[in-house]
Amino acid sequence: MALNATRTATKQKMALEGRAERGFALPFTIFMVTLITIMLAASFTRAASEHLVASSSNASLSALSIAESGLQAFFGDTFTVRPAETDSFRYNTVGGYAWVSPDIMQRPADTLQNFIYVVRSVGHVIEPSQGSVPVARRTIAQFARWQTGSMNVVGAFVAPNGVISRFAATPPPVFVLGNDVTGCPAGIAPPVWSFRVPDADSIGGVEVDTITATMTLEEQDDWPQTVALGTGVDWNQIVTGGFIADYGTIQYGDLTYPTQLIIGDATVNSVGYGLLMVTGDLTFSGGFAQWNGVILVGGKVDFNASSAFVYGTVISGLNEQFGVSPPASAIGGPGFATRIQYSSCSVDDALRSLTGFVPLPNARVDNWATY
Repeated sequence: MALNATRTATKQKMALEGRAERGFALPFTIFMVTLITIMLAASFTRAASEHLVASSSNASLSALSIAESGLQAFFGDTFTVRPAETDSFRYNTVGGYAWVSPDIMQRPADTLQNFIYVVRSVGHVIEPSQGSVPVARRTIAQFARWQTGSMNVVGAFVAPNGVISRFAATPPPVFVLGNDVTGCPAGIAPPVWSFRVPDADSIGGVEVDTITATMTLEEQDDWPQTVALGTGVDWNQIVTGGFIADYGTIQYGDLTYPTQLIIGDATVNSVGYGLLMVTGDLTFSGGFAQWNGVILVGGKVDFNASSAFVYGTVISGLNEQFGVSPPASAIGGPGFATRIQYSSCSVDDALRSLTGFVPLPNARVDNWATY
């Protein structure tokens, strides 16, 4: 009887312990399932957030790219007149469009001087599957100045460094004419000086009439630097990189009248057009060489072609603005026939592309919207 009682007690004890273990396992299992569920939910949420961030980042980069494209398109546009202050321009591109607005930041007292603008470009990203409402937007800005492509033409051939007329026993024809060429659609412009030089000795001590009876010489006994500065050409800005030209080499036969800036010496031996800037010396050579437009030279110009023609205006010796005295330019001589004639049409054509907005260096902001 005692043994049976002991067995019964043992069974009861084991049953109680089993119930206790089952009572602990169930809450622990529920806790672990809940913990795993929370971890999985957090993982999914994090993945979704990272996907959203990545998608937003891509959309923001696309908006930045579109805004940049709109800004570049704006500066590449041809403006013949300065836009009104309320004007804005839309440029469509792949993936969206950009609104570009130029706003005046600095208005000079002299209306002929350059206006300073801030040009804002707002890029909008369009996702066709989500309708016409932009899914992202980004604003960038560029400070710029408005400039007008014009110059004060003071002579057909302006030479602060002087001009040498080379001797020839039987000189070929040499003409330097300040009268405007005929045939300009805008009409004939008032004449300018044929030559503009510091003094009479700047023509190599040769009497004017020995060069051509139709030439008019302006001689005011000025300093060479005064003549160079009187051209109104900002030569310092050009030679120090402040002017961005279309080409760094001479382009022949380009009727778009491009801008060409040559660092060092250059040679013209064919037919060219546009604004030609040479920081060194310029030489006309070969059998036939012609330029239509504006020629700006830091050093001297030697007309050494058998037939050299310029229709527009020529300025040599611009390095005189820095106090540097380049050698005198040379014209005439055995076998060198030359004709330099003022042409208002050619000058206008050469400077037309300079009218418009010019970005200021180191003045771009790609987070304008946060200001």
